Amino acid sequence: MRRFYVILVTVLLLIVTTGFTFKSWLNQMAEGNGHYTAEEYDQAVQAFNQALIDAPDEPDIHYNLGNALYAQGKYQEAVNQYNRTLELSQDEELSENVKYNLGNIEYRQGESLVQQNPQQAINQFEVALQHYQQVIQNDPTDEDAKYNYEFVKKKLDDLKKQLEEQQNDSQNSEDQQNNQQDTQNGDNRTDSQDQQGENDQQQQDQQKQTQENQEEQQSSEEELQAEESSAAGEKEDEQTDAAKDVQALQLTMDEALQLLEQFKEQNGQFIPMQPRTDHQPDDFKDW
Repeated sequence: MRRFYVILVTVLLLIVTTGFTFKSWLNQMAEGNGHYTAEEYDQAVQAFNQALIDAPDEPDIHYNLGNALYAQGKYQEAVNQYNRTLELSQDEELSENVKYNLGNIEYRQGESLVQQNPQQAINQFEVALQHYQQVIQNDPTDEDAKYNYEFVKKKLDDLKKQLEEQQNDSQNSEDQQNNQQDTQNGDNRTDSQDQQGENDQQQQDQQKQTQENQEEQQSSEEELQAEESSAAGEKEDEQTDAAKDVQALQLTMDEALQLLEQFKEQNGQFIPMQPRTDHQPDDFKDW
């Protein structure tokens, strides 16, 4: 934190020599400075606020009040007092101190957000660097501003790198999950296709088996019909042959009677029978 602004000795001398007393803000300002030096920040804030009652447009009071609030960790209230100081003061040194302290506040606020909101922390680090840079431009010999600038710049670069790595890891993890999901979906589709293929094959096998059964049944029926037809033909042939045999037998018996009569007439002399020209048996029979 930059230095406090204290009451000038000439002013004190004026008060003593003239007997004029500022029941006012000068005494409260001095009291507040004492409390601040003793790190009694609550009493310092009370004293500076009391001084502002009598001198609301005094930039030094706003600046010192801002320092006390900063020491309490009340950063936004301190910012309000620093901004009021810039509005009221034309002093370049005081303005540089304000900007330096504003840079410190931005860094402190960003530091508290690194874990829960790293992007907001990055934004506040960048604002802090802007404040330090303004101080350095106005006073290139300001070593405190240079040191803080380099310090916060490194913090900012490290945080950006860390955030980028986290984003890459998150993206890689998301890509991996998507790949696993795609692979699983592909496997499911393959399994479904395989199952469909198996079902189609089974259906084809069943159709083929049904067709073969039908063909076998038809073939069996045709064979049965052929056998029945052949048996019927053979039976018919047998009946025809039997009829022929009966007819042949009948003719033979008639001929036998005739021969018998002839034999009797010829005193028992056997005369061979001449075969009929209209009947030719398979085997020649000699009577």
